[in-house]
Amino acid sequence: MDEQKQKTVVAFVVGLLIGGLLVWIFSITPDNKKSSDTKNTSEFTENTDENASDTNKATSSEEKKDEVISTGIVVENGSGSIVVEDQSAGLSVAIASVLMPVSNGWIVVHEINDDGTLSNILGAARFSESEDLMPKSVELLRTTKAGATYKVVIYGGNEDRMFDKVADMPITMTGGYRIEDSFVAK
Repeated sequence: MDEQKQKTVVAFVVGLLIGGLLVWIFSITPDNKKSSDTKNTSEFTENTDENASDTNKATSSEEKKDEVISTGIVVENGSGSIVVEDQSAGLSVAIASVLMPVSNGWIVVHEINDDGTLSNILGAARFSESEDLMPKSVELLRTTKAGATYKVVIYGGNEDRMFDKVADMPITMTGGYRIEDSFVAK
């Protein structure tokens, strides 16, 4: 019986340690994590601007004054935009229209914190001008929740075809504002 009690105590302690580690990992904001979330999407279809009136919803530095950030890629104002409409909760996010300011990169879906800052990455879809890849949607690692607001952000990328949230940074416009759009899951 003593051996069985020891095994039970050891299993309990190991479970507590693993649980504590998981809580710690998931409580770190994306900017502080050193590991990378990856999602390499292989097939896309060309995106078209299906609703021209949505271009008024596109992000510009004048519209997004909430968070100035510094990144490695800065583009001229107006050289990139993304539009995402409110949509049903699920395991993918539909992109209404997108204008890429660079030839390679990622469309990344983020949860957002109560203060509007970016939080966990739920999914990323690669785009590439040279490979004619332009995603119409982003597949997610977990489902969105009805009533929650999310941000879709354009990130720069390199030729390795792997998303790395530390190496691949959000693209900013002159003035330091991200190319992004928000949507609410219904």
